[in-house]
Parts: sequence; structure tokens; C-alpha cells
Amino acid sequence: MRRRRSNLRTVDFLEEVKKVEKEETEFIRAGKIYRKTAEMVLETEFPEVSIEQRERLIEAADYKRLEAMTNVGDYFKVAIEALRTELDGLGIYLPSAMEEIVLYSEMPDKDMANASFYYFNYYSGEKAEIILEIIRAVHNYWVSQSTVKFFNESKTEEFYRFMPVELVGIERVKYFYSAFVEPVASLLGLTVGSSCLERAYETMQEYYLLQEGILDEDTLCDALARMDYYALAPSIENVLESDGGIVADIAAQIRMYNPVLC
Repeated sequence: MRRRRSNLRTVDFLEEVKKVEKEETEFIRAGKIYRKTAEMVLETEFPEVSIEQRERLIEAADYKRLEAMTNVGDYFKVAIEALRTELDGLGIYLPSAMEEIVLYSEMPDKDMANASFYYFNYYSGEKAEIILEIIRAVHNYWVSQSTVKFFNESKTEEFYRFMPVELVGIERVKYFYSAFVEPVASLLGLTVGSSCLERAYETMQEYYLLQEGILDEDTLCDALARMDYYALAPSIENVLESDGGIVADIAAQIRMYNPVLC
């Protein structure tokens, strides 16, 4: 179930562009990885922005202007910190230059090759588990930055996007992977194939459903009503009562790759 987006987002978006353009600040060129993800975010999260506007912004490659609109740099920092946490537990340490390479480098592979890094080799399943935890961190950050806007703008987004990562569905997981995780992980040889990511996500999702006692739409609704997840908790019952399609939206993301809700 899709809902119409508010035109306020377009106005706010364009105002940010004008504000940054007027500022007399030093031009900082966005790097290769950053630009590719910024373009993806503009297309996915801001479809109301015209193709011409999007192409003009990416061509200019002004880091501060793109960051003011997309916060891509902040999401990359979250992903890198989550990756650092996961690898620290394995006794593997990221190069200190990782953030600069991702945000500003025109030749990230070459610059990464010059950085000090201990190469490691894990099975795809183990890699997928690490990657899903990084995706969880990125998703949680997105929710923390977007929930208030969601309620203030009369549910302009699909509600399932604001659920814990186990309930958002594989397509949303793949989006965060492609945008913020794979570009970083690829520099370390930590990427996995689509089917491997799907299997790992399905396993994680099934465990969550069983743990929460979610077996059908009724028990899903009960689980949502008692959910305490970021700023959703105070308002989630009112939202459930006002829009009966919400539970079906979330259930659809589960059914897509998991047989528990059939």
C-alpha cells in the first residue's frame, strides 16, 4: 500500500540546496563512492526531485551540498563504525583512513591498497552475518532520523520501513546493503552474493518471528502493539487503529521470503 508523499519534502529539499549554495564555504569534492551512493539515495528517497536536478547535483559533486540533502556521509560513518565494532571483536582493525577514502577519494581501491589492512577470509555465511549487523545499524539510524518526520507528515512513507530490520523485508535490506554497506565492504573483500544475503536474512527473520510469537496477522498486530522501537512506541497503537492496511503491509514483507506467515 503506497501513500502519497507530501510536497513539503520537495520544498524543504530545494531550500536546503539554495541555503548551501549561498554559503561562502570552501568547495569540497565528494569522492567516487560517495557520489554513487548519493545518486542512489536521491533517486530512492527523493523521487519527487527531477532527473535534471539530480544529475546537476551529482555532476557538481559538491560534498557539502549533497550532504545537506542526503546525509550520505553520516550514514557511511554509521556503517563504518558498525563494521569497526564487528571486526574489532575478531581482532581485525580497520585502517584509520577508511572514512576519508569512502567520502572523498577518486580512486578508493588504489588508496585502500596503500592503507594498512590485514586481509581476512571468511565463509560467505559468516560474512553475511557481519553484513546484516552493519545493515541493522544503518537501518536503525535511518529510523532514528526519520520517525518524527513520518508522524508529522501524515504517513508519507510505507510504514513497514520504520519497523525493526527483521520486518522491513529483503528489498529494503538489499537497498541499505547496496547504498551504504557494499561500497565499504567491497574495499575489504567482505561482500556476498544476493542469494547468500537472502538466506541469511530469512534465517534472522524467522528467528525473530518465533521469538516474538508472530505466527499470523493477529499475532503480528499484537507484537506491533507492544513494540518499543525508537519513537514509534508512544504512537504505534493509534496508527494501527487508524490504518488497517499497516499490518498487511508488514506481513507482505515477511511473506515475500519467509513461510512463517502463510
